[in-house]
Amino acid sequence: MEARGLIDPSIFHRDTNSEGSKVYKAFSTSIMLRMWRPLKDEMSQLSFPLLLVNFKAYREALGKSALKLASMAEKASRETGVCIAVAPQIVDLRLVAGEVDIPIFAQHIDPISPGKYTGHISPEAVLDAGCVGTLISHSERRLSLQLIEETVERASEVGLITVVCADTVERCRAVAAYRPTAIAIEPPELIGTGIPVSKAKPEVVSGAVEAVRAVDPSVRV
Repeated sequence: MEARGLIDPSIFHRDTNSEGSKVYKAFSTSIMLRMWRPLKDEMSQLSFPLLLVNFKAYREALGKSALKLASMAEKASRETGVCIAVAPQIVDLRLVAGEVDIPIFAQHIDPISPGKYTGHISPEAVLDAGCVGTLISHSERRLSLQLIEETVERASEVGLITVVCADTVERCRAVAAYRPTAIAIEPPELIGTGIPVSKAKPEVVSGAVEAVRAVDPSVRV
């Protein structure tokens, strides 16, 4: 199977056109991880290829709207047979996880243990809310390599799947040493454009796959 990784806009909200019919408009960004081999994780009910939809902090993805979007993702997953996961805002994790039967990811966690950490997000908290995994070092919440390593370690300790975001082949190679579940690559110049990196710069994807595979073949890209 060809290895590819891309950022692709694919989460939608309902609107009406001039004729009153329903149309879908893209407003967020999703991460598709296409692996060099299919894999099924029985514990998390997660399978690859994976389409991971990030709700970010959009007003259209809050509360009841987050639940509607997650329900749409669940329906699309059921109809297409593709595993679709969603990453709602932190305050909506428990709400969404309790209503849909698709994998739920946190957008961010902090590498802490439960305790005196006001304002931080512990891995235990998102796990208890119903998450199976978390994004780490998204381009809008970039972490140092040291923090990435610490966060992957803490997430793994409680059994969370880890998807680390990276913007270069070199960064992918460095992150692979920390043994996350997967790495999602997107060059900075493509962020927010809606242009898949697999089409704009396929050599970046193939380079990332080769670099990661050389470090740890078990890490997906």
